[in-house]
Amino acid sequence: MALWMLLIGRIWSGLGLGIIVQSVPVYIAEIAPKQYRGRLVSLASMASVTGNLIAALVNIGVEGLSFGWRVSLGLHLILACCLIIGSPLIPESPRWHVKKNKPHKALKTLKRIFKDDRVVASRLEEISASYQKSQYEKTLWKTFFSWDIAHRLFLGFCLLFLSRMCGISLALYFSVSIFYKIGISGFIGAVILTLSLLIGQILVLLIADKFGRKLILLCGYVVMSVCLVAASGLILGFGLEADQLSSDKTIAGYFVVACLALFVGVGALSSMCSFFTCRNQSWIVVSELYPLKIKGLSLSVASSGWWVGTILSGEISPFLLSSSLGTAGTLLLHAVICALIFIFVLLLLPETMQLSLEQVDQLFSTPWLQRTNPLYYLTCGRVNKVQVLAVSSSDEELRGLDISLEDLTNQNDDCDKVTRDTDKLTQTL
Repeated sequence: MALWMLLIGRIWSGLGLGIIVQSVPVYIAEIAPKQYRGRLVSLASMASVTGNLIAALVNIGVEGLSFGWRVSLGLHLILACCLIIGSPLIPESPRWHVKKNKPHKALKTLKRIFKDDRVVASRLEEISASYQKSQYEKTLWKTFFSWDIAHRLFLGFCLLFLSRMCGISLALYFSVSIFYKIGISGFIGAVILTLSLLIGQILVLLIADKFGRKLILLCGYVVMSVCLVAASGLILGFGLEADQLSSDKTIAGYFVVACLALFVGVGALSSMCSFFTCRNQSWIVVSELYPLKIKGLSLSVASSGWWVGTILSGEISPFLLSSSLGTAGTLLLHAVICALIFIFVLLLLPETMQLSLEQVDQLFSTPWLQRTNPLYYLTCGRVNKVQVLAVSSSDEELRGLDISLEDLTNQNDDCDKVTRDTDKLTQTL
């Protein structure tokens, strides 16, 4: 009977966790100002990582006690009660109020977020116009199955799925096994990886809204791939998986730990680093991709990529480690996957930083090359392209202007020349 109660409780808590995974990024994306949106989603991820760390310390503290498992599960109930008490104090999303035809409540929420009345009025008008336009276009299910939304669902699903398949699950879930094979204490290695994960979370708060979602993802997957190649090379070069271990091999083993720690730390910036922890750039981008009308439904479908990747990675990783590939081959395989994710992000993912959700919705109506701008990232900014998003509050139309910096400079020079000629003419008259 006790086993059935435990299973039912775990299923019930799993349902709650699934709701949180889907709803938290949506809520933050809808209510946060665009200049702080990435930072706030990252802060939620950091809070989750901190919670995992506290839970691990509690489990260590109650280990060996006959009632220890009751303490671990009972603390969850206390935290859940805190959430229940605090949730009514959280304002509802203004976009939700607009969707439910309650503009006065949306205005009240916006005034809590923005202090400038002009900004409040502008944001309310933009949200209302965007929602009214979506109402006239198609019904809910026609919109959901349209090519535009299907394209975004593909991006979101693949981004979250690949973020779980890049090797993060392998490094965190099977770190003890990996370190044991190369002669390193699994406990020490796990602690180092956890600290690296926490440091990566702190760095996210500093750069999430400064360097762009796409740039962080691209740089992150490059570094992650290099770390995995280096770790694989060290294992092969020093024969760390051999039975006999020398002092040189032990030193090389710690270098492998350092490579994996850097891999996990950078992964905290660009992908998701453990069960419901580092949503970060991938979750930030996915939370920004979908229009208000079907945001919840779309994010639910996209987030299923996370769970599929979690299950698949958990099932495949032990098989790969015990196969002829070994630890080195498995790490090298995941390095290749990181390189493929780099190509995916480069060619298909647009930049969404500093854009309102309504502007992101309009961004997908622009041509593919203008939307993703891969040449800018491949040439490290030498091919400069500026995408101008001119959003009209009346018709909410996007005018994507692909203008080179040289053209802009020439236009500025022409404007300065006209200004000087006008001043001379005025003085003559």
